Amino acid sequence: LTVLVLLNAGISTIENNAFAAFPYLLSVHLDHNTLSLLKRAYFSGWNKRHNSTVYLSFSYNRIANLEVGCFEEISYLAMLDLSHNLLSEVASGWFRGLAFLHTLILSHNKIEVISANSLNSLYDLRVLNLSHNPL
Repeated sequence: LTVLVLLNAGISTIENNAFAAFPYLLSVHLDHNTLSLLKRAYFSGWNKRHNSTVYLSFSYNRIANLEVGCFEEISYLAMLDLSHNLLSEVASGWFRGLAFLHTLILSHNKIEVISANSLNSLYDLRVLNLSHNPL
């Protein structure tokens, strides 16, 4: 399995280590669900193969918070879509360890604050979409 698509599936939580059983997983689309929080434990055990570009999409959920270091296990995360959620800030530590992230989509949230240093570890970031936020 390389691509997992569970759109509009009524998913409100993810089990810890949920993706560890899929060693070749490169793309996860959990859009149009009811997730409200993303935890580091959800991604624990994610495959760390080199040269594996990873895409995650959690758009159109109810995500209001991310656990600090949430995506650290996914070292080759390249694209992250958190658009159309309920995020009110971009907190320091959320994107820690994502040296290969080149696209971050945070549009259509409720973001009013971007914490100092919250994007410092995103060395390869080329696209940052913050449109439709009350900044």
